[in-house]
This record gives sequence, structure tokens and C-alpha cells, in this order.
Amino acid sequence: KQASNWMVGFQNVYFAFLLCITLIVVLIEVLPIGWRALWLSALIALFGSVALGAAPFFWILPLVALWLRGYRRWQYYAVWLTLTALLTAYFVSGLTAPLSPPPPLDRLGLVAHFAVAFLGAPIAPIPRLLIGTALSLFGLLLFALNSLVLRQWRPEWLRSWVALAAFSALSAIMAAYGRWIFFDGVSAYPLTDRYVTNGVPFWIALLVIMTSTMFLRRRGARLELEKLPRYLVPLADWLQRNLYRINSLSLAGLGIVFLVSLVVAQVRLPNDKPIGECLRTLPITRDFDCARDLAAGRSNFLPVLVRADQLAVRRLGIFAREPAVEPRFGEVAVPLEYIGTGTPSPSSFDGRFVTHEINGEMHRVFRQRSPAAHDWTVWFQHITAPTHFESALYVPPTEQVSQAVTFRVYGQFFLSKERQLLLEQRFDPRQQREPVPIRVSLAPFLNQVGRLMLILETEGNAAQAMWIEPRFVLELTEEAARAKYYPPQ
Repeated sequence: KQASNWMVGFQNVYFAFLLCITLIVVLIEVLPIGWRALWLSALIALFGSVALGAAPFFWILPLVALWLRGYRRWQYYAVWLTLTALLTAYFVSGLTAPLSPPPPLDRLGLVAHFAVAFLGAPIAPIPRLLIGTALSLFGLLLFALNSLVLRQWRPEWLRSWVALAAFSALSAIMAAYGRWIFFDGVSAYPLTDRYVTNGVPFWIALLVIMTSTMFLRRRGARLELEKLPRYLVPLADWLQRNLYRINSLSLAGLGIVFLVSLVVAQVRLPNDKPIGECLRTLPITRDFDCARDLAAGRSNFLPVLVRADQLAVRRLGIFAREPAVEPRFGEVAVPLEYIGTGTPSPSSFDGRFVTHEINGEMHRVFRQRSPAAHDWTVWFQHITAPTHFESALYVPPTEQVSQAVTFRVYGQFFLSKERQLLLEQRFDPRQQREPVPIRVSLAPFLNQVGRLMLILETEGNAAQAMWIEPRFVLELTEEAARAKYYPPQ
């Protein structure tokens, strides 16, 4: 799972993120209580706050560590909370995603479920939501029992690990809330590779706390039952008599689960020989059949192709281990079907790719029962090549009188509520018998980093509105490729 996680570029911030939060906890624990530790921690938090979605963690989480460490002067918290307010305000002012209201009460259970399963991802042997949830609940129970015992025996052994576990818990809650905002629901996503990293500190903290209680129990440590409420005495007495056995069996069981997960997890890396060879020769062969199942993902097909052509001028970087090939420039058409099947509008009819005969010739078409709308999401990462969307519009005549259909093409950056109308074309089958070719420039979305949502919409009452061979067309030129990596001095 981690092998796949390391390959995902935008998630590499997780590792810097985790390093910074660990350094803060270590400094607070190791250095004497005072301003030096506080200012050094604040400096690291300042650096870490620029990471993706990280600002709230670097200022809220250390408050737990500071209090457990023994910081009691109000001046410490006044300075820290002031910095918290300033950096959080700066972070919020830079948000480009739309702010959404809190989830309704009937969705809080889904958010909580996602967060709990998130913590179980590092050791879940297979991505099943029930398994991840059960492992996480079991780990949380062990953490609570051992923390309560260790808090009475040696509280100074506990504080760093509670803060580190709190980091994983806050990560889980933020990821769960974020998925609710943008996707209105949860699924097996908390168990995917990219969510593994931030759940690991919880299990490290649990391992250390369980080992600590077992060590102290072997040294003869006992709970002070007389200080507990009377109704808790039987439970506490049973716990201290059986905690060593419970921890031993639990560690053995979790260890077996973890080892099984290592055996079961099989990661397809993008530099596997067949895929690497396909990418290396793609600028010459244009062999889309070998490239359509790239490990980078179907929605990433277009930028991978463009980057391959640009990098072929010198070298294909991580996509190949061999010397660069001589690229073949010119127009390259990427069928829209290779990028995905599209996401239908909740109010539209289903659309699909089919083979259809038009004027004696067979064509691959995307068929919609209007009114309908579908969108495709494509990553654009500083694409410099001129890019267009091409297709032909057609409404087949029927025995009944068909009404006209209005075809529209929209472009919209992902998570942005504003969409831009790129084309509007009316097709009347009572007057038109030939398909109408279209070529839509995507120039407004080039030279930017982000996800473009291309939306195909039809409006009317025709039974079948058709987009004939919809495709992205890249005008790849040697000048554009060289300008990207060899800018004029």
C-alpha cells in the first residue's frame, strides 16, 4: 500500500506533514517546559501549515501535547492561540473550494463511520469497509483501556503518544468531513492506499502504550482501586488481572492481520515493464490500446499522454527507465471513452457508448436520451499543447416527427460552481441529414493545474441524441514541447 502511496505526487505532502507534527510532539516532550520549546514548535508549525489542508492540525493538536506535558501558564496559551487564529485565518482566506454547511444529523453517522474505518486502513488485509471498521473499533477499545491504566501508573509515558494518536484521529475526521462535502457520502474509500499514511501513527501509539502497560504489569504495578468510584472497582480489578493476557493475544492477532495484509496487497506500479514500454513508445506508436489501462488511472490518461510527448524531447522521467525515444509530433486524438464512461446528471437519462450506423458507415457514438447531461473529469497539469474537443452531432430521423435537439459543451474546473459554455449547437433532424462536425477549443483551461470537468448536455425530446466519436485532440508540436522544458534564455 505504501509503495502505491509514494507514487502519488500530490500526496507526498502527507509525509512532510507527518514529519512536522512528529517533530512538534518530540520537541514538546524532550525540551524543558518554557518559551524555547514553544517557539521552536511554532516555527515548525508555521512551515507545516502550508501543506495541503494542514493548517488546523498544526495549531490545534499541539494544545493537547502542551497540556499533557505540564504547560500551565496562561501566557503560553495566549501566544499559541493568537498564532492559531492568525494562521488559520490565513489558511481559510486562501481556500478555493466552496464552503459547505455542516452535514445534517442523519449524515453524521456516515462521517463518523468513515473516520473510524480510516484508522483501520493501515492493517486491513483487504479493502472491505466492515473489516476496516471492526479493526479500528478494536484498536480504539484497546487504546482506551491501556491509556486509562497507564495514566494511573506512569502518566508521563502517555502524553506524547496520546498526541500522536490524536493526530491520526483528527486526520480521519477531516478526511471524512471533506468527502462528505465534496461527494455527499462515503464508501470503501477510507481503506484505499492514499489514506493509509495518516492512520499509521495511531497504531504506533497503540503498540507503545500496550507494550508499556505490559512492562509495568510485569514489574508489579497495580491500580489504586481505593481511589476509584465503588461501581468501577470490580471492572478495574478484573482489568488489571487480565490486561497482560488481553494485550498479548491482541498483539499476536493484530500482528497476524498485518502480515496477512502485506501478503494480500498486490500493487501495480506504473513502471512495470509492459506499461513502461507502452509509455516510452507512446509518442511514436500512439498505441492507445496498450495505454488505456495505465496504473495512473483512466481519468489521468490525457495529461500522461501530453507529458510523455513533452518529456520525450529529453527523457520520459518516471514513466520509463530507458533512453528517450524520438517523438512524433502532430495531432493526437484521445477517445473520450478511454477517459471513462462519464458521470450522469442525477436528473438525466442514462448515456452510453455504442456502435451505430450512420449513412452506411459504422461509428462509435456516445448516445444520450435527451434531456441529459454527462461530465468527464480530466487532470490538466500545465498542458502547453493546444487542445480541442472534437465530435460530430447527430440526431437520427425516426418514423415519428423528431424535434430539434440543442447540444451544449461546458467546461468547469473541479469543485468550482461556475461553468463556462464553450459550444451551443442546434440540430433539427427534419431539416438536417448529415452529422454536424464540431471543434471546441479548450484554451481557457490550459496552462493551469487542476481538474477539468467537460460536460456534454442535450436538450430536447428526441429519443436518441448522438455525439459521434467524441475525443480530445492535442496539437503536439516540437516548439511547444521544447518551450516547456527549454525556455528561451
